[in-house]
Amino acid sequence: MKNRRVKRLLSIVLCIMLVMSNIAYADTSSTELAKYPDIVGNKYEVQIREWIANGFIKGYPDGSFKPGNQITRSEFMALVNRAYGFTETMEISYSDVTKSQWYYNDAAKAIKAGFIQGANGKLMPLDNISRQEMATIISRLTKNEKAAADDAMISSLSDNKDIPTWSKAAISTALKNKFFDGFVDKTFKPTEKISRLEAVVALDRAFKSMYKGVYTTQGVYGPEAGTQTLDGDVVVISPEVTLKNITINGDLILRETIGEGNVYLDNVVVLGETIVKGGGANSIVIKNSTLGKIIVIKEGNTVRIVATGTTTIDTVDIGANAELEEFELTGAGFNDVIVLDDIPVGANVIFEGNFGDVQIDSANINVAVQSGTLNSLTLAAAAVNTNINLGQQAAVTTMTLDAASNVTGTGTIGTANINATGTVMQQTPTTVVTAPNVIAQVGGQPATAPTAPVPSSGGGGGGGGGLRNIEIEFNNSLVVVGYSDHNPDIKKLNPADATLTYASSDATIVAINRTSGKMTGVKAGEATITVTATKSGYR
Repeated sequence: MKNRRVKRLLSIVLCIMLVMSNIAYADTSSTELAKYPDIVGNKYEVQIREWIANGFIKGYPDGSFKPGNQITRSEFMALVNRAYGFTETMEISYSDVTKSQWYYNDAAKAIKAGFIQGANGKLMPLDNISRQEMATIISRLTKNEKAAADDAMISSLSDNKDIPTWSKAAISTALKNKFFDGFVDKTFKPTEKISRLEAVVALDRAFKSMYKGVYTTQGVYGPEAGTQTLDGDVVVISPEVTLKNITINGDLILRETIGEGNVYLDNVVVLGETIVKGGGANSIVIKNSTLGKIIVIKEGNTVRIVATGTTTIDTVDIGANAELEEFELTGAGFNDVIVLDDIPVGANVIFEGNFGDVQIDSANINVAVQSGTLNSLTLAAAAVNTNINLGQQAAVTTMTLDAASNVTGTGTIGTANINATGTVMQQTPTTVVTAPNVIAQVGGQPATAPTAPVPSSGGGGGGGGGLRNIEIEFNNSLVVVGYSDHNPDIKKLNPADATLTYASSDATIVAINRTSGKMTGVKAGEATITVTATKSGYR
């Protein structure tokens, strides 16, 4: 275990050295350059190769790209989904799209994202897409679908009479933003079918117009001295990207195209949210930076997020396999963490370092605190079948279990609040507080709630030990049992599914009136009251 820890720390040191030394490299091997010979020297070769490298578009099996080939609506949908990161789907019903076809999922994503529409019950997935259709889609992608048409700009086109009313606004917006520069001159040719080259270039320009910073190739970005401010959202597409000395007045999005690669933040301030969709085991390194909220929603393998130096991170929402680690930290590091309830079943969430309040809302996952201290660890009532393991160098100041859990390991627990029957805790906390009626095992021994205290004095009945006032209320739908002189332990039962028995050495001390539904004046120790459900499901 010690050797593993040393190796992990060395890997982090190497990552930080990469940040500090500004090492960046690009894959310019002759093998890569030999691919797709039909785009070599093309005016847009850089954009095309970026899109290929990031997995947005593919070449053909014969090694060519065929930039002049036309593109179908289904191919265009797939292209947009990959480039813009659309993953959510919805049920769709078109007569020309069935679930057996390769493009069904892409169509479901496209309709959910709202960038394409059908007509007359058809989506026309195999039709080649026209220039005016692409302009309309781009207007939706860039949130310009409500922009008004620029009549002067449309009139300046020699084929303006060929442009229908429904596409004028989208076309004039695309021309204003120069999405089609190099492809149109005095004519727009609205019904002309677009090529693969035109689709990549126009979509690339549209995508980059939505962000203040788009990093599609590995390298170091940001000034050597001073601070660069970006007033808007920023997206990292490629792995091995370092952002340095940058303030982002918006969100930072680490895209799924990063894969299992690395991203480094050095002296970065993010005023919006940092959304982690990519990254691997060696990892997202955050050095001397300030981040408000991180949202981890990467699919697949664990992403490791390391805070080092003066870094401060207010909150982290975890919805994926994740490891949060602090290393050589002088700042506040991670503060509060919530493990979201939509995390995949069986996910692993690992903590190494000192954290504030950690709340687990998800069921059927594994939580490991390998080292450091958690101020509090709360398992929500819905987080059933979640296991917690505390390493030898781990400590939890207050652990609250509102769902049954198996707590293992040799770490220490200050106060354990056990509110769910079935909890098994290997450790022996300094203080154990077990809720009434909860049966648990702590440190190999049964742990039960203490008997409710008996007041030194009370109303009615007299006699040694004082009185405990008990009320049992009957109505048409339930029975309520509780103690009136402290926080009640309440059970609700359907009267038809419950039986009530009581016994006393003095019939004058115990009396139940089913009409009024009251029983009072039970002298402590001299009466036994039992309410039993004869059917399950009543609590």
